[in-house]
Amino acid sequence: MGNSQSDQVLAETDRKAKAESSQSQSQPQAIKPTAQVQPQKEAARTPRHEKQIVPPGDYKAILKEADTPLNKKNLSMKNMYDHHYSGIFLNQMKEKFWVEKSSSKKCFMLFARGLSITWADTPEYWHWKSVQEATPRDEIIEVAELLNVCWLGVHGKYEISRLSPETNYGVVFVIMQKDPAYGWDVPVNIRLILPDGTKRESRENLMERPGGDG
Repeated sequence: MGNSQSDQVLAETDRKAKAESSQSQSQPQAIKPTAQVQPQKEAARTPRHEKQIVPPGDYKAILKEADTPLNKKNLSMKNMYDHHYSGIFLNQMKEKFWVEKSSSKKCFMLFARGLSITWADTPEYWHWKSVQEATPRDEIIEVAELLNVCWLGVHGKYEISRLSPETNYGVVFVIMQKDPAYGWDVPVNIRLILPDGTKRESRENLMERPGGDG
């Protein structure tokens, strides 16, 4: 990724609080469209798996980053589209790319290894573990399990040039919480920095979010 501010979107979350033990797992940051584009109707005799995906402009460049190269000669049309819809891992399992069925728009997910996590390599604070992703292919991904920190800092940035043009995107942090998990009653600061430097900030109590105990 380049370092030009004009080509990047930055998302970060942090918390200023005393040390509190928590058993939360830092999972991916997903970037996907929030606006839907209705595809044109297909001919009635066209099989579902042969519906044409409109390839993005940098489609071939994205596939070059795939961890497992796709051999089109050995894949049927249906299997090729299934890969596009279910996702392709990029850059040593740090990222995932897929095409949204309803809009043919590009979506991306940054896994924990693709984010910058404060003290992530300190065993007293974080534990790295493998979990099974809830996808049709049941892929194994690496997540960071939070043990105990006095400062929670997770940062990520992404090149907006890789996203589909003229499309509204949402940035989502995916967090898994074990039972019991505590310390999350302290609000976290969520900050999104746009390419022009504009900041959008909010404070969230994760225990009150869907999946929390509140």
